[in-house]
Amino acid sequence: MDLSYAVLSSGSCGNSYVFYDGENSIVVDCGLSGKQMTERLESANIPKESIRAVFITHLHPDHASGIKVFTKKTEIPVYINAFSAKRLPTLIVRYGIQTSLQRYFNINDDIDVDGAFVVHPFELYHDCIGTVGFKITSLKTQKCAVVITDTGKVTDDVRALAEDADALFLESNYDDEMLKKGPYPISLQNRIRGDKGHLSNKDAREFICAIKDKETRKIHLIHVSDNNNTISKIRDELSSVPNEKYSCLIPLERGEFYKGSV
Repeated sequence: MDLSYAVLSSGSCGNSYVFYDGENSIVVDCGLSGKQMTERLESANIPKESIRAVFITHLHPDHASGIKVFTKKTEIPVYINAFSAKRLPTLIVRYGIQTSLQRYFNINDDIDVDGAFVVHPFELYHDCIGTVGFKITSLKTQKCAVVITDTGKVTDDVRALAEDADALFLESNYDDEMLKKGPYPISLQNRIRGDKGHLSNKDAREFICAIKDKETRKIHLIHVSDNNNTISKIRDELSSVPNEKYSCLIPLERGEFYKGSV
């Protein structure tokens, strides 16, 4: 039995990922408009009524701005890091997250979603308080997905979690030389390449080479910068990855819709 998934979009234009066991689904991030979310779910053949929860990695607009419209007139709970909610209450209000739908989690606490999924939030490092990644296990299919995006660094603990993944969604935001020679001021360049910024193509390659092989794993390279990266740059950087891993790598253009299964 397969776990289906869809990358509704990734990148600064909006981020959202959906995981579907054929009956139940969960959404990670809601950074598209409500209309785009609905249209792309339909394209992925994932019914909106199957959604049991929305999980938010962090409260930047490209990950959270669509929550209000998407969850309007629904009972879909929205899970947010308790630390983020405490420290950034004005963003909860700005994004219009209904009080009745708000649910809070702590890092490393497993969350049971209607007996269909277990979601494990883990710490990431970004310039938004309380940024997390998620390990998502489908109890029906016994398949696992891991989402690692918007972080300036990764730890051994995160690598260990990624080794369980059947589907790994890993940030590959920028190419070092393109960032250096591009239009961004030095201050913004330093933010992007800092410990609370984003992962580069080189960072992604090193991460992939460091984790143990899993024969059926698919690896999607996500959150690709429109100004500081290209798919060809990613492929060039990853060309040195061992063949058994390289054949499973799927870079996704900024804003690209993609669906798959494991």
